[in-house]
Amino acid sequence: MLGKWKIPIKLYFFQDGLPNNASCSQADRHSRVKSVASQLCRDLGIPFEYSSRDRHLGLRNNVFTSVSQLFEIFQHVFCVEDDVCVSPAFPNYCVQHLTQQRSLIVNANRFSTRSPQEVVGLNGAIIDNQLSSWYSNIFRSWGWFCTRSVWEGFNPFTRLDMSDYITKRLSHLPAQYLKLMAGYAKACNAGLNDSWAFPFQFFLWSKGQKILSPCFNMSTHIGVNGSHFSNSNISISKNLHYHYQPVYDGQLSAEMLDIGSTDVANYREIDEIRFIFGAAGSSFNKFKSVYLREMRNSSMIFFPFVNVH
Repeated sequence: MLGKWKIPIKLYFFQDGLPNNASCSQADRHSRVKSVASQLCRDLGIPFEYSSRDRHLGLRNNVFTSVSQLFEIFQHVFCVEDDVCVSPAFPNYCVQHLTQQRSLIVNANRFSTRSPQEVVGLNGAIIDNQLSSWYSNIFRSWGWFCTRSVWEGFNPFTRLDMSDYITKRLSHLPAQYLKLMAGYAKACNAGLNDSWAFPFQFFLWSKGQKILSPCFNMSTHIGVNGSHFSNSNISISKNLHYHYQPVYDGQLSAEMLDIGSTDVANYREIDEIRFIFGAAGSSFNKFKSVYLREMRNSSMIFFPFVNVH
């Protein structure tokens, strides 16, 4: 998809170093990743730079160091992990908003139990039929855009705390979600979770920074055997609703670039949390109906290896 982006880009690859106890097969895969990625860029005619670290930093430190290095050069960056596909419509979406704001962070990914124009309220009635964007409290790392001013001050090793300020800001969200995030904070503080995304989420909350989100999903996770499945006790078939999603690559209308109300944003956040953290079977069944309906939408991209029964 990067070859279809409608703005000039240069790719910067950052590959973490091998752990000290790496096996021969791990070392071989590590070497092949650089070869394959470099050849792909040459085939697509995309300029790139590749940095492979001489020591193992770990997920949290490597992502933080890599993004920080880019912000020493650039005012804004697009961040895409190696197992994520981002819509060619996403850069244009970000650039159009950047002309209006100097400080900006944007999600490419949207989780929803409904089609983009339908979000249900607690009583089951459709309360949101807008195509507008919204400012979300929830950061999603599957493809994102950020300006230097938002990133400045972030330290992923700061102790995480679900403070009264954060809890008050998120009071409209389900208590179960807040409890879950408090648990993630404890795991990160104890060194049991090497995520950079959870510390970044808490950083954004602490500074009151909201994340611009499009009404249509613009990215999907493609790593069926990747880390997002390795610790899961839920079958892959049940996890499809979370990983593989339709990706919008249509034209951006004026309505899609408008910003919806706070009420709309609050309902959409609750809908996303239901989708991600709800019962796997229920979420999966809702996903199937949305998936099948949106297959008739010519603006949605579907990947051939996705098989939903």
